[in-house]
Amino acid sequence: AGGPDKVAAIAAVLRGGWLDGLITDEATAQALAALPD
Repeated sequence: AGGPDKVAAIAAVLRGGWLDGLITDEATAQALAALPD
């Protein structure tokens, strides 16, 4: 999953513990890392 329009959805899934792994692009990963905890 990737792209700026999916950052919020990916963050929600990660916070919910619904993923075992994630493959994404660098820009999306940086946007996720920049989100507050």
